[in-house]
Amino acid sequence: MPKGGLARRVTWAKQELAAAQGPVVVVDAGSSLLGEYVALKSEGRVMVEAMNLAQYDAMAVGRMDVLLGFDVLQERAAEASFAILSANIVDTETQELLFEPYVIVERDGVSIGILGISDQEVLSMPATRSAAAFLDPIETAQRYVSELREQVDVVIVLSRLALADNEALAAEVPGINVIVGGKTRRLVQEPRRVDDALITEMSYNGERCGKLTVFVGADGAPYDYVQQVVALTQDWPDDPETAELLDEYRRRYPVLE
Repeated sequence: MPKGGLARRVTWAKQELAAAQGPVVVVDAGSSLLGEYVALKSEGRVMVEAMNLAQYDAMAVGRMDVLLGFDVLQERAAEASFAILSANIVDTETQELLFEPYVIVERDGVSIGILGISDQEVLSMPATRSAAAFLDPIETAQRYVSELREQVDVVIVLSRLALADNEALAAEVPGINVIVGGKTRRLVQEPRRVDDALITEMSYNGERCGKLTVFVGADGAPYDYVQQVVALTQDWPDDPETAELLDEYRRRYPVLE
């Protein structure tokens, strides 16, 4: 049975937000904006508009987000109501970050820091190869997690690293509560725990969404969690607003036979 679809994903996100009984953030591990035909033709605009409807809070910068270069992604970041994050991609000449490293979200009296970590594949595209430099993920995370820990109650890392590298990240960087990965393209049914960090992935291509409920103690470490995995099958209805948006973009960019 076919799974996935932007309009189904927005339905799920809206449903979860409406039913929430505690602080919630909606996040994406990245490499999400330029994969499909209409997304590519619209330079990622359709994806950003749909994610705005789903009330995303943040996503990390991945390889497929920079297919058209950093300038295009920076334009989409300016249009997004969510943060597009990368703490370890810097301009080759100035050594300044090309995107915000993290965002702090306040929900129901809880401060949540969300940090973005890219992988080196971001620099594998012709449009990006000479424009930026890649900073060591663990050293970068150590710097920013330490900075965030002075300001927030919970730290989430959106990571484009492989699952084994995310385990190393959790082991080397104290203070992380959750790592949401995406590069390995696998479903982690049960989050892996490394020290005080929970690590999870939800497969790829928007086929599944995951809800990770984390219970954090006074010491800032998770003491319990519940993860639910939802396959976006045909049983999920399309969000009408998103379906209309997608139809509009398909009319604007018809697939050539």
